[in-house]
Amino acid sequence: MQALTLEDLRLLSSPSGSPCVSIYLPAQVGPDATEQNRIRFKNLATRAESELAARHPRLAPAFAQHFAAIAKAAPWSQGAHGFAAFVGIDGERHFLLSQSTPEFVLVAETFHVRPLLKSFESNHRYYLLLLTTRDARLLRGTSSGLVPAELPELARASAGAVIEREHETSSGVRSAGRVSVHYGHASERADNTSDQVHFLKAVDRAICGALRDEKTPLVVACPEELHGPWQRICRYAGLLEPGLSGHFQSTSAQALHAKAWPLVEAQSQRAALRALETYGAEVVRGRASGEISTIARAAVQGRVRELLLADEDQLAGVLDRDTGEVRKPDPNAPSDDVYDDVAEAVLLRGGEVHTLPKARMPQGLPAVALFRW
Repeated sequence: MQALTLEDLRLLSSPSGSPCVSIYLPAQVGPDATEQNRIRFKNLATRAESELAARHPRLAPAFAQHFAAIAKAAPWSQGAHGFAAFVGIDGERHFLLSQSTPEFVLVAETFHVRPLLKSFESNHRYYLLLLTTRDARLLRGTSSGLVPAELPELARASAGAVIEREHETSSGVRSAGRVSVHYGHASERADNTSDQVHFLKAVDRAICGALRDEKTPLVVACPEELHGPWQRICRYAGLLEPGLSGHFQSTSAQALHAKAWPLVEAQSQRAALRALETYGAEVVRGRASGEISTIARAAVQGRVRELLLADEDQLAGVLDRDTGEVRKPDPNAPSDDVYDDVAEAVLLRGGEVHTLPKARMPQGLPAVALFRW
């Protein structure tokens, strides 16, 4: 299973056709968790199959094959708080979630991604890189915890990141020093500083390739002697310094999260505070607004740099995803939350979203935005 990325959210938000099946379930814990989670997923998939058989009988068998493939996928328990699976006419994608989610299944024209949005808000997400002289592993976290980040981009970058270097042995016989990175893991056989630099550069290429569109904080957990070399080599803009120093190979994801989250939370609070302090001056310049119709239009145009939302406010209505027009809800149909839809539009266009207590919002407004132009 993979951890969800911003690119995945973009793909899920623009499916190539319908029907689209979305399945969410919270993770069970305990000695029988793997089998329990598999059974619960099969039960939800059976519900989807019944609806597909009634509405799309010719497509139902292909979807059933995808459901079966997901059910066989292992492991079903890696300390995750939840699981999400999305099946469409072009295939399936399934993910570990570091936040819990209600049990849910929906067959619709598009995928249901709203439960995922919280984990993409700037003050609810981060990455953690476990780094030693011989190994590198990436995990993805939210305020709830960490899960392994076996990202497709990282797997592709890592599969090609094999460097063969010859070096002199103490006897003068030349041998091959090999640095490799594969599927989220990096390992080296090297005995000098030059080999270590090549190893760290291979890890950096994999990280930057996988997170190229991300601004998410990256915490590195590594021995003290690796912090300096890594900080000099790492090109990822979201690197959070100073990181964690020590040997963490045997540390649980829960314990790592307990150490890393205070660093991420402090940085996120500073970022939100900067946005709040900037808002008043930017309003005067016409580069910020607290009016939702203005914000919505700017969001679909890609003009919103940062969006700040009150964490408990909702606005029933319909967002036109092409024009940004906010329409009143249809009293005879289920209504979306306009703030969620605007947040999705901002995230998909590279903006930042912060959720804050209502008391911290400017003038108590439910939503404010800073514009790029």
